[in-house]
Amino acid sequence: MWLSLTKAAQVQLAGEPADRARAGAKLQADLSGQVFAEFAIDRETGKRNRRLILLVGAEHRYMLKQDPEDSAPRFVVTAAPALEFEVLERTRRHGLALPPIFSWTVHQPADPAPSDRARDTLVELLDDFYERKDHPEAESADRDGDEVFDVWLRVLDARDDLARGEHQPIAYKRVRAEGRRGVFMLTEGA
Repeated sequence: MWLSLTKAAQVQLAGEPADRARAGAKLQADLSGQVFAEFAIDRETGKRNRRLILLVGAEHRYMLKQDPEDSAPRFVVTAAPALEFEVLERTRRHGLALPPIFSWTVHQPADPAPSDRARDTLVELLDDFYERKDHPEAESADRDGDEVFDVWLRVLDARDDLARGEHQPIAYKRVRAEGRRGVFMLTEGA
């Protein structure tokens, strides 16, 4: 798949001055392992934007933009920041793990047809992923284990947030168990 790097993305990958060759080598190394993808969220509407895709590699998150007026079979990489492990991991948990069918290049391919097919395949995979995510009733009953795992991951995320000081703990006097639920009696001022 052809990924065209902007100057800003080149600097984020390889530092100053912008160098497409060094940035391209860094991108290929970063995307050589497991890669995750998701549609970006439009800040104005709060909905998924099918023209913006986030790719997550080992150390960087890439913002891919698909220009409908651009006839070239490519994505333009507008940003490629190196992010903290927790931020990358959050995207990995909520995104689609891409099958190892893609190869990445920053050079314009001699034959654009495979890159065009790869671009369309990526968008189709994401469409299918979100269709299954938005309509879980169509999934089989073997997802029960995944639901427990997802709840556990949310609990771990909350603990990490507390440890980083992003949230304050809630003080309580006692707890009453009612089957699978717990009712907490909060202290004054909580």
